[in-house]
Amino acid sequence: MSSDQERVLSARDDRHRQERGAIIIFVALGLVVLIGMMGLAFDLGHAYVNKSQLQNIADACALAGASALNGSAAGIIEAETRATDYGSSLYLANKTEFNKQLVAIPPSAVTYSTALTGPWLDQAGAQATAASIRFVRVDVPAQQTDVLFAKVVPGIPAALNFGAEAVAGQQPLTEACAGLDPFSPVALGPENSNDGFGYELGKIYSIRLSPGTSGKNCSEYGLMGSVTGNFGLADPSGTQPSLTGFRDNILNGNYSNCVAIEPSGIDATPKDGGAALLRAIQDRFDQDKDPTPYLDYSAYLIGYRNKLPITTNWRRHIRVAFNDTEIPNGAGMYNVLGFGCFFMPVRTDVHPPSAAICLMYVGTCNQSGAPGGGNKPSLTKVVLFR
Repeated sequence: MSSDQERVLSARDDRHRQERGAIIIFVALGLVVLIGMMGLAFDLGHAYVNKSQLQNIADACALAGASALNGSAAGIIEAETRATDYGSSLYLANKTEFNKQLVAIPPSAVTYSTALTGPWLDQAGAQATAASIRFVRVDVPAQQTDVLFAKVVPGIPAALNFGAEAVAGQQPLTEACAGLDPFSPVALGPENSNDGFGYELGKIYSIRLSPGTSGKNCSEYGLMGSVTGNFGLADPSGTQPSLTGFRDNILNGNYSNCVAIEPSGIDATPKDGGAALLRAIQDRFDQDKDPTPYLDYSAYLIGYRNKLPITTNWRRHIRVAFNDTEIPNGAGMYNVLGFGCFFMPVRTDVHPPSAAICLMYVGTCNQSGAPGGGNKPSLTKVVLFR
């Protein structure tokens, strides 16, 4: 083989070696990029899961806090207790990192407001205006999510920090499809829910008029003029039930028919019920696990923090549809102005059998009967707003 051929072959071998070296470099660089992209995908997925878990925590804490609002300072305290609960939780189990790492919600992360847009108050400020507090905001502090693989890529940090925010509150209903009780007291004042329909918080009224003059009229307990006509009985189920049906409605509420704020919104009934109706009210009182007499509603709410949902069913709250005083002659329809709640301060008596039913007006409660936030008459439900 000539020297020229040898030089050609040697140059070819050198070129092949260079090409192989370049390929190895490109492959190595490609592997780094590929591993970086895979690591970035993994880390972004990890971060997304953690961010979602933190948002779920914020949502759950805000809903738990809002469920405790009842128009009292004790309710504000309970709202903070529920919203900040974590770990060996009674209400929540706040965890991230695939449900392995506990997340603490400090009291300072929980604020309160009378309006969805704020201003937001701390616990002390909220207690001073507890009667009108309707919203709870929870700001979950930023939590660190480690970047495990993608940090080998220049510009990617070694950790990401995420927090979350949620606002929940008690929303007044314009339609009650559950829990409404078979009474419809008349509006005593302006047809405006902001004015309480003429009812005053803490006063005791007749929500079922005594037929004739022999029954107790509740005037010794509160304001006069609570005439409800047609005995004040309504039929939220829309079935014109028998006395057995009324008893079932009193003991279990209405869960089969929607009643809206509108003309001809709820059926009236001319039934009396007598002692059977009053006994049903007694049994309703006995369903509640707190039989203590409360002539002061605020005293009932002071003990709210000790009345945990697992032991209390709030059966002493009666949920009604207020009517506009246009009383049907016999069976017909009441015009519904709005909803509100009354409270059984004591276990009612049964004699005489056609006595009026005297209850304390408390304004707001939710569909299940738990005390509601705010001092305006309504039925409410707890809603996550953002």
